[in-house]
Amino acid sequence: MAKDGPQGAWILAAALIFMNGLLGFFSSRSRRLERLLEGCPVLIGRDSQWFPDVLSRHRLSLADAEKALREADCALRDLKLAILETDGSISIVKK
Repeated sequence: MAKDGPQGAWILAAALIFMNGLLGFFSSRSRRLERLLEGCPVLIGRDSQWFPDVLSRHRLSLADAEKALREADCALRDLKLAILETDGSISIVKK
């Protein structure tokens, strides 16, 4: 069995780039496909309370949520909304 060498790597890279472009093209024309591929924002806390079942469903620890509060310079008692964004970041809205 011969090794493919760099040619195989280039073919694989081109195939991945092509597939990425194809998925981007179709997801820009279909909201259903875009939602399937990208996901949607999720409410993980409101009115100074976390939703532990939602945090665990999305594999977030309480430490991750508290870190987002610290980065937003917000105390838990001042939390109005906490949203897990589609890119994995957490947005905090203060009261």
